[in-house]
Amino acid sequence: MKDFYNKYKNIIKMIIAFLIFYFLGNVIVTILKVFKVDIATNKYTITVAVNIIRAIILFLMFRKDLKEDFKKFKKNFWEYNDVAVKSWVIGLVVMCVSNVIIGIFAPSNMPSNEEGVRTMIKAISFVAIILTGITAPISEEILFRKSIKNVINKNKWLYVIVSGLVFGAAHIVTKESALTLYDYLYIIPYSSLGFAFAYTCQKTDNIFPSMLIHSLHNIAITLAAILMGSSGMLL
Repeated sequence: MKDFYNKYKNIIKMIIAFLIFYFLGNVIVTILKVFKVDIATNKYTITVAVNIIRAIILFLMFRKDLKEDFKKFKKNFWEYNDVAVKSWVIGLVVMCVSNVIIGIFAPSNMPSNEEGVRTMIKAISFVAIILTGITAPISEEILFRKSIKNVINKNKWLYVIVSGLVFGAAHIVTKESALTLYDYLYIIPYSSLGFAFAYTCQKTDNIFPSMLIHSLHNIAITLAAILMGSSGMLL
């Protein structure tokens, strides 16, 4: 049994990480219902709690790797972030261009899940910064970059493609998000930054540069959404 785990531990950890990412909220809500907690009234409080707990669990799962990565990140801070910024700029350009093209042909100028993001920002305002700027980048970079990289570590381009596409699809292919066929087109802009983050992680062999640029991207867009009353592409 020990030999089996050692052989497939990266795959097992990736599967567990995905299960935690997608089903932890359902488990917590089920427990709260047992104790007759009003889910609707406490919707946003529960959302914040779930996101924080999820980020902590995933961080603890990969803490050894993250500890080593952080040491290297501090030592090579400027070099790593140079790669991160350049990759992000390219990804951002592709995202913006593809958004414009899709918006020309789609009946709506934003994916359906953006309505949910806009509602959340209006409802909990600056608390949204914690979710989009801290907990989301931590959870998503560990899940879509670190756990996948540990499994697909021999073919760098396969890793970048898989990580980017899974990241993009995860933001769109859900019951709440993909309400029309046009919504699936938005996998392209979401994946564009997913590719950029994955390339950064692969190039630096470190999770923190992509986590940092992901965080700064989300914080900037969330602040813009709060200040201007409009929502951009949140990842």
